[in-house]
Amino acid sequence: MRLLLGLEHVHAHQQEGANAGGHPLMSAGWELRVAGLFVIFAASMCSLITLWFRSTNTVLPRLLRAFSGGVITALALVHIVPEALEQLDGLPLKFPVPVGGCAILAGILLLVILDSTLAGILAPESYRNELQEQEEEDKDSSTCAVTSTEHHSNSTPKKGADFHCHRIHSSSSENVSEAATKMKTIRQGVTAVTMELGCIFHSVIIGIGVGVITGDKQLVLTLITALAIHQGLEGLALGSVLALTSFSTLKKVLMLFVYSVTTPAGIAIGITIASTYDATSLTNRAVQGGLNGVSGGMLLYIGLNQLLAEEFSKGDLTVRPGLRFCMYLAVVLGAGAMCALGIWA
Repeated sequence: MRLLLGLEHVHAHQQEGANAGGHPLMSAGWELRVAGLFVIFAASMCSLITLWFRSTNTVLPRLLRAFSGGVITALALVHIVPEALEQLDGLPLKFPVPVGGCAILAGILLLVILDSTLAGILAPESYRNELQEQEEEDKDSSTCAVTSTEHHSNSTPKKGADFHCHRIHSSSSENVSEAATKMKTIRQGVTAVTMELGCIFHSVIIGIGVGVITGDKQLVLTLITALAIHQGLEGLALGSVLALTSFSTLKKVLMLFVYSVTTPAGIAIGITIASTYDATSLTNRAVQGGLNGVSGGMLLYIGLNQLLAEEFSKGDLTVRPGLRFCMYLAVVLGAGAMCALGIWA
């Protein structure tokens, strides 16, 4: 990930451009960076294929989400987190504070709070009322349980009381089913939104890292190729989550489009600031490391909680060992693909 973020080579390549007397925009490799804008955009838009699934609970979409969970988790743990730790823990601080770990924790907590807050805000009033009614019925159910126990111990059953308790339990079950359906729909939408934000945040950062590199065509070409694959895999992960939501097709396409343009936008920003960017500056290291740490924490939460935990907590896996094994394999393949990119990026 060090090469992908362009932190080791930027300063040397800028010096080469300055010694040659040319502006960084016209230095060697600038045309590749511009071409990379369109290549990465096209690779990211390949995520649109995930919206063609007619059913999101069939085997193929579920395997894709498991694969995506491996991709996002490996991206965080193998690429981003180690880089953030290296950048931040090496800063000369007055107090021995594990800044890298704190930045990663901040990213995790940010999404936990955002996830919960959005779910609370987006919950409809009818859903809130149902939950309040459910709490009252749960209290009545507890009272019925105590009353029923007393009746059995006294051997004096009261049919009216038993009927009342049965009616409460039946109503409670219906409300729980309806409330669970609404909550699931809300959670799926919130998961898609928070994942979109996390991916956008991360994509802009790595785009800037590529954009500031000047003077080495081979390095830029390698990074553009690796980044196109990287963004394509991440886009598939985002698309597989969007496919679960009740969003309109237009909204899903727009969200994937916004994700697809963020890395090219980051590269464009990097090209613009290349002449003034100094990767050896302590300030730049601190800012870059902090952003990477927060980004890594966000993606770690998305991969482990919103993708892997969600998919592997489904009850049918206990009675479908074949599907369970295939999902294990999908996770390993996803993580392996992202780890393999570390050879070039």
